Amino acid sequence: MTPQATWHDNRILINSLLVTSILVGMAVIWSSITGASAEITFGENGPIELLQNVACVVAIVFGVYSARRPSSLKGITAITTVYFALVFLTRETPSCGAPEINFCVVRPTHTYVIVAATIVWLGMIAGIATSRLKDIFIAIHPRTSWPLIVVFLSLVAGQIGEELHMMNVEETLELFAYILLAVCAVWLATQTQRQF
Repeated sequence: MTPQATWHDNRILINSLLVTSILVGMAVIWSSITGASAEITFGENGPIELLQNVACVVAIVFGVYSARRPSSLKGITAITTVYFALVFLTRETPSCGAPEINFCVVRPTHTYVIVAATIVWLGMIAGIATSRLKDIFIAIHPRTSWPLIVVFLSLVAGQIGEELHMMNVEETLELFAYILLAVCAVWLATQTQRQF
């Protein structure tokens, strides 16, 4: 990837919006068919949060596949995608003791996973930086890192939605953020080293 290169902005963003819209639409249809309330559909540990977890797992799987050559720019981007997807998956995984959950982890596990992932990610990036510093700078340039900026802004907006007690807005924005990560990871997996 040259310094002028960038993601295929429109396709990645449009595909993420489309997938999010379809999934939220299907969840709303499911709600109306089953009589489930919006609180169940968009609530904590509900169907939308399950879809968020699935999106994070997809981002992790395709990101790991794309990181086969971690010292390349594609590898750096894939490693970073995996890191954030793992942190978000951990964040969305319910703590044991929460009502109506199918799976959970004990609370300290959240902290341990995030700390361990951060140490590994920073270690890998530091190791790559010793020989590929130019690629690190390209990777953090907004033309390359814009998907993470959009993810961050979506999560901030979702947090504002939560503060305003608009859980459907919060959960939809979080779903969009995680689907954007997944779409980026899938796109990375389809690119050769020369294409990216």
